[in-house]
Amino acid sequence: MKTIIAALILCFACTGYAGEKGSIGFSGDVAVDGFFNPEIASFKVKEVYADSPAEKAGLMAGDEVLAIEDCEIPGCDTDDAQELMERAPGEELRLKVKTKEGEEKDIVIKVGEPK
Repeated sequence: MKTIIAALILCFACTGYAGEKGSIGFSGDVAVDGFFNPEIASFKVKEVYADSPAEKAGLMAGDEVLAIEDCEIPGCDTDDAQELMERAPGEELRLKVKTKEGEEKDIVIKVGEPK
């Protein structure tokens, strides 16, 4: 149950709107450890929406998110992660990811206007 709740919270921030209704454009599968102070155990990009800021930044389905800004995964508090992903249009969101091929890279998503 706790995993589902955290996944829904984070996916809403990713897929719908971030902050003041900025669009990011991806969804992910999130595993969480802990109940009272849950932390992200893993975060894998499930889908990147066509023509979204995430796609334009180079994020790909299957990428494993290793950090949101400077909050490393595993270990990033779910509340901190949600807050870090809340961005207004024009702001940037930095992710460190590991691709399906095993390459680690930094992705900078410029948050777009809502669609």
